[in-house]
Amino acid sequence: MREDVSEEPIVPLTVSETDSGTDLVTDHVAEGSPEAASPALMGGPEGTAPTTAEPASATEYLGGLLHRLITLLPAAVEQQDAESIYLARTTSRRLSAGLGLIGPLLPRQAKSLRRLIRAVRKTRKTLGTARDEVVMRDRLAHLELGAETRAAAEFVLGYLLPAEADAIEPTARSAARCRKLRARLEKGSEVVTAIAGIDPATLNTHIASGLAERWLAFGTLAELQSVGGASVGGAGGVGGAGVDPHELRLAGKEARYAMELAAAHGFEVSPDLLKRMKQLQDDLGAWHDHFVLAAAIVDRCGGGMSLSRPQTAAMAMKAASESLTTAGADLADFARHYDKHAKTLDSLVTLAAVPKEPTEPIEPMLQQAPDQPIA
Repeated sequence: MREDVSEEPIVPLTVSETDSGTDLVTDHVAEGSPEAASPALMGGPEGTAPTTAEPASATEYLGGLLHRLITLLPAAVEQQDAESIYLARTTSRRLSAGLGLIGPLLPRQAKSLRRLIRAVRKTRKTLGTARDEVVMRDRLAHLELGAETRAAAEFVLGYLLPAEADAIEPTARSAARCRKLRARLEKGSEVVTAIAGIDPATLNTHIASGLAERWLAFGTLAELQSVGGASVGGAGGVGGAGVDPHELRLAGKEARYAMELAAAHGFEVSPDLLKRMKQLQDDLGAWHDHFVLAAAIVDRCGGGMSLSRPQTAAMAMKAASESLTTAGADLADFARHYDKHAKTLDSLVTLAAVPKEPTEPIEPMLQQAPDQPIA
């Protein structure tokens, strides 16, 4: 996989996209899935104009994300719709990252900000178990396995552990939780509104420095991973040079979401920078999916399963081994992609992390929010 990144650009967020091919905790889109052939964030197919309005400021961008998350709650929480769960989780991650970046400029709203961030994280956590089950089955379907091994792994994945089963709520309880989450999120709109009151020059400088800091944190870990090679030994799936791929993946998210916020605020963020960052996140997201799949199979094969169905458990463990091997290959792909494009990425980030000229603040559009980008 040494070839240049050739994936299609990013698409504005709509609730009609398919759910197939995405990972557990990242917004990764698997190669060949319908989402991988979507129009661009910075323009439509082949450089044409975007089909939906772009946010004109960080305030408008975050206001749109908050509005979208609130809108998706009924279908995601109450109806457990897989597509809505995916969209709600990716939206919540971008919102959390944006609030975390700009939050230090809102000392008067510190308490409200903490409450809003907790509400956003609670929403994402509420939807986690259902999402994980969908993604594990999708990754299993793409592993190269024999028929008997695949059947055994599918059988094992059909047995939820007690804690996982408890996390899937009955409809009545989900409806009550949805109303509570919605109320908390709606109350947090005052935090987004307050961003419009920040001095424009101060906000621009803060976004630029935040982007540079997040890129540096990610680049430092990525360099260690690239130099140290790729392996998935140990319970934590540790990568090259002792780097924790999970920590690397989270740092990559923070950097990429800072780039998206900066782009929405008018910074010169190259579409090529966003595409290459997405490729790196795709590699790390694939690692995470395959590692978690292997761990889930091992956990569910333990105890009663290994005693009551020893042959099935043994066959399923072969699938776990293959998934773990694939996770190692995913880290190797990341190291190769980063090594090839590191200098280009550094240059593009340097150009992007330049404070733009101050403009008049724009009030957030919480009721008629523009579409926001997803992977």
